[in-house]
Amino acid sequence: MVLAKKHMALDIWISPEHWRDAMAKLKHYRDMEYINSGHDISGQPEAFKSWVWQYQLPELVQKDPAVKNQIQNNLDQCIQEKENLERQIKSMATDLYLKKEEMEKQISQYQTILKPTKKKKKT
Repeated sequence: MVLAKKHMALDIWISPEHWRDAMAKLKHYRDMEYINSGHDISGQPEAFKSWVWQYQLPELVQKDPAVKNQIQNNLDQCIQEKENLERQIKSMATDLYLKKEEMEKQISQYQTILKPTKKKKKT
């Protein structure tokens, strides 16, 4: 049985060794940000997040099939959520378009009523 720890920047489980490497980098980037800015920060510096996405994650995907599977699952979930949002947007857009058409119809009716009418001459 392999022990695993949740990655601090990603929704994946990684080996304790890789977690320690990531934590060391996180501490390094926090220290560097403090040295450069003089401000203590909480959270993850952008430099750390960039390192994770540009270096650590590609390496882990190549080395560890379990990480690759987790990334694939996360990708599939993101795609599904995006498709759901697109359906919701389309549905909402359709509803809004129908409401707009109804408003245009009412506007036309009100404008017709308010138009000055010419009186017909009696013959």
